[in-house]
Amino acid sequence: MTQYICSKMFTDINMKFPYNSVKNCCKTKDIHLEIDELKNNKNIFIENTDYLKRKAIMLFENRLPDACDYCLKLEPNNWFRSSYNVYHDKKIIFTNDEKKEMYKGDKGRLFEFVLSSVCDLKCVYCGPKDSTSWAKETNQNKNVGNEEWKNLILDQFINYLKNKDFTDDPCYYFSFSGGEPTYNPETIILLEKLINYVPSHKLRLQFSSNLNTKKNIFDKYVDLINKHSNIIWQFQCSIDCLDKQFEAIRYGAKWDRVFNNLKILLSLDNVQVRLSPTLNIFSLPTLKKYLQFFVKLFNEYKKPLNKRIGFNMVMEPGLSIQNLPKHYVKYIDNALEYCILEKLDYAENLKRIRNIIGNSITEHTYSEIVHCIQYFENKRPEINWYETFPHLYDVLKTLNPNMPIIDYQEHFIPPNARFHKNTICLPS
Repeated sequence: MTQYICSKMFTDINMKFPYNSVKNCCKTKDIHLEIDELKNNKNIFIENTDYLKRKAIMLFENRLPDACDYCLKLEPNNWFRSSYNVYHDKKIIFTNDEKKEMYKGDKGRLFEFVLSSVCDLKCVYCGPKDSTSWAKETNQNKNVGNEEWKNLILDQFINYLKNKDFTDDPCYYFSFSGGEPTYNPETIILLEKLINYVPSHKLRLQFSSNLNTKKNIFDKYVDLINKHSNIIWQFQCSIDCLDKQFEAIRYGAKWDRVFNNLKILLSLDNVQVRLSPTLNIFSLPTLKKYLQFFVKLFNEYKKPLNKRIGFNMVMEPGLSIQNLPKHYVKYIDNALEYCILEKLDYAENLKRIRNIIGNSITEHTYSEIVHCIQYFENKRPEINWYETFPHLYDVLKTLNPNMPIIDYQEHFIPPNARFHKNTICLPS
């Protein structure tokens, strides 16, 4: 029998300030904490009502709570059954006493901050709530959280660190994402506080970055890394494709700048670099080429890729690999064969997700993909999308053999209608 206890619910704290939200896994639904609750609870990260309810369902009812909707949708090919969940090992079976201790105990060891939605890019699967550049393009307001709420949470978190016992685990991870964290001046301010309260030999500082950071800002981070050489710095680099395809998917990024910043990080002894591609309808066919390129690069710096590649993918209709025709599984198989040859742990992710190719095709899939492409053609006309991603025509023709010549202006749907949160994937 499966033990439905996920480590993320117990070891992680995720603070999303633009959403006034705290939760314990980036794939779960937000927990919205009111200001009065923050003022009246001195241990909000452990004792808030919604969090305790989610833990109880896992511990005492042995099931995933409704808040874990992403994993429930993808069962059994989900994050719960992946290496992200360290409790999934069949050797780890918790006793009733251990479960009671876990219910109100503190096992926090990974803390994620989304300080703002400030971002210089308009990635195809993002949206206005998580990118100020997207908000500007779609004429929407920037997603800005309540300042009082943010200050209360940060004060509580610093107090939490002051009273925390750091002897339980060998390492404690503090992760910054966004938006683009390197463009937010608050990031360095908070970094310096963390360095004061967490034992440096146990401190791991993580950044989910697009690496498009301009030199004058990037140099500040390099200086800080060199200054605190006893701390391990980890960069999860959001790179989905190479060169022109990368610039189209991560719209606004400059490949040469990103590649140069990546090589600088690889050259630093106390920096660990990890790739964080988000598989999507545009990137899948070149996955093997992508892996070959970075295996060679990482080897040049004597930092083998192996476990240094994360797993993520777009979920919502229009850009999801679930919308690709079944024969596109060959691209997963080609990449999988290469991963096995190079002994990359990424192979386990590919084995799991190969089963989802083509399993979410509906009568609306063709029009959803067309609508997405139309938006990009209209708003980003300097990119020839069908030339940059030659497989797109095959995808559409397979989904609709009688596909007419598309009049993109006639079929164009305004962005506010098309890029609703239930249509296009927003980043976690």
